[in-house]
Amino acid sequence: MMELLSTLGRIPMKASGADFCARIRSPHPGARYNAASEYEEVRGDRRAFACLVGALNDRDAGVRGRATRSLGLLRNPRAIRSVMRKLTDTSNDIRKDAVEALGMLQARQAVTALIGLLDDRNQRVHRAAAAALGRIGDQRAVPALVKKLKTSYQMMRAEAATALGGIGGSRVVDPLIEALEGTDYIVQAAAAHALGGMRVAGDRVVSALEKACSDHEDYVRTAAVEALGALGDRRAIGILAQRTRDTNPFVREAAVVAIGRLGDPRGIAPLEHIIRKDRLSIRMAAAWSLGMVGGLRALGVLQRIEHNGNESWVDSMARASLWAALVRLGVHAVIDPLAIVLAFSDPPRVVIDPCAFHPDRKNIYLCRN
Repeated sequence: MMELLSTLGRIPMKASGADFCARIRSPHPGARYNAASEYEEVRGDRRAFACLVGALNDRDAGVRGRATRSLGLLRNPRAIRSVMRKLTDTSNDIRKDAVEALGMLQARQAVTALIGLLDDRNQRVHRAAAAALGRIGDQRAVPALVKKLKTSYQMMRAEAATALGGIGGSRVVDPLIEALEGTDYIVQAAAAHALGGMRVAGDRVVSALEKACSDHEDYVRTAAVEALGALGDRRAIGILAQRTRDTNPFVREAAVVAIGRLGDPRGIAPLEHIIRKDRLSIRMAAAWSLGMVGGLRALGVLQRIEHNGNESWVDSMARASLWAALVRLGVHAVIDPLAIVLAFSDPPRVVIDPCAFHPDRKNIYLCRN
């Protein structure tokens, strides 16, 4: 019994609202800052929530900023009005924190104020305003963001393009295509990703992205290829197959992954070629894509690679992709742990990292090469 009580004594307990309020009203700024950071203690406790809102008026700017960010992370709409008051704070950092919090809170009542902050004197504030408007997704922001595509500040133009993609709708397509066809590679890439993220595969969008796949800037080509993969329009299979032979390895890898996302059997031939001759990460991505395409031909390629015994990392990905494809087909006799990850979703980058599944995890040198 004593052992049980001792064990229970070591289990962290959620502090009461009174305890939280005492800490966030401490005379020591560091203690108040730490309390404001522990926003999970506030969740579901009205008294603690009120004390956190009160910290927005703390005399220390660091505490005010931390409280503002925490209120955004809580996603409680009751905080919106109080956070909006921080949009006029004298500190640039506090205004930026308030803008970001309102984006997290999906505060449509703040859209007009955020549009006004697109012209804030501080670059970080007006970029944050554009990002917040993109997260909120209110069509009222479209004209102001389209106007910002013409501003002289490069990063603001890129942020505006990203925000327009977040808002979506027919009104943003033409401005984004125009930005994609421009000459600033940062803005072009942002416009490409925005178009891809909208998942609207109209003729003009696909055509503009296909053209951007031949841009002289590697960064733009990579973004355009990724966008075509995100759109999932099989009309793009031809240009994606071409990009698997691009001079830039990042473009080639993006094209390989995009073919997997399209799941088009016409992509098997370039994947079969690249899985034998390219750098390691690209060949492993090709193994994943073959599994996503599926079909007897693709599975045959994976089976041959899996049995060649020459390179354990590619073999491991080929085996897992083969089994993942079988899982998607309803064959559950043999399951590889990685196959569970690959079977039903786009893998994150780490999945095509050798260290994610290499059997000899202790060999750091191998994992880094």
